[in-house]
Amino acid sequence: MVTSPPGDPDRCKRKGLATRLASELIRWAKGQGWSSIEANAYEEIPMLYAISGAAGRRFWEKLGFSLVRKDTEPAICGDFLERLRRDAVAAGLRPENAANRYRMRLDLTR
Repeated sequence: MVTSPPGDPDRCKRKGLATRLASELIRWAKGQGWSSIEANAYEEIPMLYAISGAAGRRFWEKLGFSLVRKDTEPAICGDFLERLRRDAVAAGLRPENAANRYRMRLDLTR
């Protein structure tokens, strides 16, 4: 068995923790009578995730969230944007989407 060192940020990746946490939030929100939940998401570019910790659009879609708005993240510009575009290409994503910010919503009334 391979274990990660205590300071290794990758030790918890791909273990389903975020999915379980988000699912518990959804369950709790329904119990509180909320009508919807919204979350911001970005392209699944590893560097962007490492900096922001924000889950990608596909993560929220897998939980049933739908896209309600797409715009550009104003903080992503200049040299940082160019680096993100290169990383997007390396990850098999479209570089023109590197600065996209997605507003995702889950309707809890169904």
